Order: sequence, then C-alpha cells, then structure tokens
Amino acid sequence: MKTINATARGVERRPKVSVLMLTYNHARYIAQAIQSVFRQDTTFEFELLIADDCSTDGTADVVRCLQQQYPGISLFAAKRNRGMYHNLAQIFYRAKGEYIAFLEGDDFWISPEKLQTQVQHLESDRKSVLCFHQARLLEDGQWTGAVFPQIPESDLVFEDFLKENWVPTCSAVFRRDALPLIPSWCADLKMLDWPMFLLLAQRGKVILLPEQLSAYRIHPAGVWSQLPPHRKSEQMIDVLRCVKQQVGKQYATRIDRRISELYEHIAWCWEERKAFDEALAASWKATLAAAPFVNPQALSGCVRHALRARFAMQRVTGSLQP
Repeated sequence: MKTINATARGVERRPKVSVLMLTYNHARYIAQAIQSVFRQDTTFEFELLIADDCSTDGTADVVRCLQQQYPGISLFAAKRNRGMYHNLAQIFYRAKGEYIAFLEGDDFWISPEKLQTQVQHLESDRKSVLCFHQARLLEDGQWTGAVFPQIPESDLVFEDFLKENWVPTCSAVFRRDALPLIPSWCADLKMLDWPMFLLLAQRGKVILLPEQLSAYRIHPAGVWSQLPPHRKSEQMIDVLRCVKQQVGKQYATRIDRRISELYEHIAWCWEERKAFDEALAASWKATLAAAPFVNPQALSGCVRHALRARFAMQRVTGSLQP
C-alpha cells in the first residue's frame, strides 16, 4: 500500500491513481469501503478523496475516526445537501492522479490487486481509456451468486454503451486526460456514471476484465437498486437525450431507437400495474421517438401497447375515453 499523505523535500508528489468516493448516509458501510482501498497492494502511490453530501447518520464522523488510522484520507464534508453532481465535482477537480477510480461509500473492493491489475492493463494499451471488471452482488450481507455484467461475445464499443450501462461504478478506472471535465449538462441528471462512461467509450478503447474484483451492495437505501423499473428507464431516457446533443448526428438514429425501446418498457410497466392512462402516454412517446427512423416493428409494438391499454380501459370503464 502506497498512499500520498505527506510531501517529499517540500515538493508535493503526484499519485498515480485518485480514488474518488461519493457517500451519503453510508455510516453502516463506509468503513469497509475505506479499508478495501487501503488494502490495495500497488507499486504506485494513490490518494483517497471522500465527498460526503451532508449525511444525517454520522457518515462524516466515521470517516474522521478512520483518518487517524489512514492519514491518506481527504474528506470534504458538505454543510448542506448539494446533490450528486456538485458532490462529485468538489473531489474530481481536486484529484491529482493520472487515473481516476470510483468507489461509492456503500460498495467495496474484494481484491487487493484490483488497482494494480487495472492500471497495468491501461498502461500496456495506450489506446484504452477505461478499464472495468465484473462485480459480485451482495444483498442483506449475503452474496446473491449473481455477477454483473456478463461477458459479451465481442469487445464492447460505443454503440453497446448506448443500450445500457455495462460498468459497475465500483469497478471503473479511467484515464484522467480522456475525461478532464465533468460535463455541465450532467448537472440536472439523476445519474452521473453512465454519461461519463458513454463519453469515455466514444473517445477510446474500453477493457472489460472477466474477473470479480469488487462488490456491489444492494440495500434499502441504495439510490439505483431500489428504483422501480419504470423510473430507471425514465432516468436512462434523460441521459440519452443529453448525450444525443453531444455525440454527433451519426448516432442520432441509434439513440432514438433506444429511447423508443425504453418508452415501450415503461408502457409495459404501467400496463402491468393497470395504470392505463400512463401506459398509453408512454406508448405514444415511444411512437414519437421511433418516428425518425420509421422502424415498422417498433411502431407496431407501440401501437399494440396503446391498443391493449385502451381496450383494457374499455373493459374496466365500459367505454373508451377520449
């Protein structure tokens, strides 16, 4: 373990990796996350920057206690809740590392060779910008047996990232110079990791290691894991609309197609809950998103959802409503 916690001969040393940890109400979990960072066996120096978004459960106090054991921790505790974007920005722009690694306060790394392995892969392939790996899922303190993501049959490219976020946040290490800024258009998004990984995938090669080097924790306070499926799709649509404005017209059709698919999924979710007005609205939005590329299969699916919702409503109410 080599961490930056002092200066050498009055000259500040630059770490190879900056580990950025976002936390909010993770008092139960953050000690394990921090300990997993300082168990890393590396030939290079790294730093740990923690941004606490005004937790109400004493998370910052837990971190302060651990600073006595691990002087390499830099804590930035907000006095008011600022949101994910501003919480990340305050440590992202203070990071000195050539590489950035993400680890949220409720997850942890399970291999002491994680950082060393990923940096070696990135250093050996200068065209690569992002390296990530599989994560094991932990729920209620027990391993579920599930692993995310599954290994694809071919190398991942930018178009694959338009379909879904392949990267467990706790697994990502990327080149800082490939993403020197957090885009300002991310400020209003509910998720930050996927748009950042999308931009990285557009700018260079992505490496997926078939190794399980970290743990993703599922718990009642989890921001993403506890969202209902239709809310996840809505947040993905928000991301894709922003990304569409940034990546060029050559990807517009693919993005529109994916947005249409997500609206169709939302329609299914509402239909299963017998929320027919919402299902019909989502089906119509799917149709509008599909219109630019006029995919008959997608359009027929949207119409099918709309008709099923309308006729289901007719069975419930006895008449079609305008």
